[in-house]
Amino acid sequence: MKVASGESGGWDWSLCAYRATLTRNEEAPEETLCEEFRFGPGPGSNYSCVNLGSTAPRDADYFLRSNHSNGEETQAFFGAISDRVDRVVIELDNDAETEATILQPAPELGVDYRFFVGLTPSGPDATVSVRDSSGNELEHETFSATEVGGGLGPTVDPADPCSLLSTEEVAKALGLEVDSARENGSMSGSHIRLCGYKTRAPYSWVTLGIESPVGPAEFQQRLEGDSANATELEGIGDRAFVSSGVELSTLVDHTVVTFSVKNFKEVAAAQVVLRRLAEAAIEKL
Repeated sequence: MKVASGESGGWDWSLCAYRATLTRNEEAPEETLCEEFRFGPGPGSNYSCVNLGSTAPRDADYFLRSNHSNGEETQAFFGAISDRVDRVVIELDNDAETEATILQPAPELGVDYRFFVGLTPSGPDATVSVRDSSGNELEHETFSATEVGGGLGPTVDPADPCSLLSTEEVAKALGLEVDSARENGSMSGSHIRLCGYKTRAPYSWVTLGIESPVGPAEFQQRLEGDSANATELEGIGDRAFVSSGVELSTLVDHTVVTFSVKNFKEVAAAQVVLRRLAEAAIEKL
């Protein structure tokens, strides 16, 4: 469903939102909502997508945002905001600023947040500032010009998450043979790409997820949103936390890598394995 569209610097652009289903290996399908921004005629030409979920994170005013460049003259900032936000201002480090457009979701999308999109010239660093009706800043995030659009290391194909770690590298971290690796359950058009590694008991499956770009503030909100089950870890990437003992997420330069294991009862040993997997992945980013 198209939310907004336009033209900038000779490039057509569009912002869309749609319902999607994410399936992770043998787990039950997860219903969610995807927001997609793209330059050009459609997916594959130059696009970005974020998995928004169905409800806003607790107490968040500005969340699950992304930024994207067409590689030439224009960069776009888009995401979701709460009803407490009155304005979204994009401040550039050359003292220019742009007012982002706030967009209401169609009722059939069934979400309790709004969207925003703002376009600026490529090049300068930018700060996205969300403000209430009195002009008070609620939250902000600064994006470096070199980080717009995120990025993975040269050995990693974003369309193929299994290229991040080979079956041999995963087997070394597990101390077990790995039977196979395959892309498994990626969301259509999404930043999130999943690879499933089939192994032996007691792990059964190891799932690797790659998502980019993700900002530090968004990563912090994910940690806070799972505060009952999450524990922050030191010494892994820029930030890292483990959730429910069997899933580890780490942020490395606007890229999030997540590992999870299935059918494993020894939580302490699982965390040792997850740390090994994360450290191996970080070397590739």
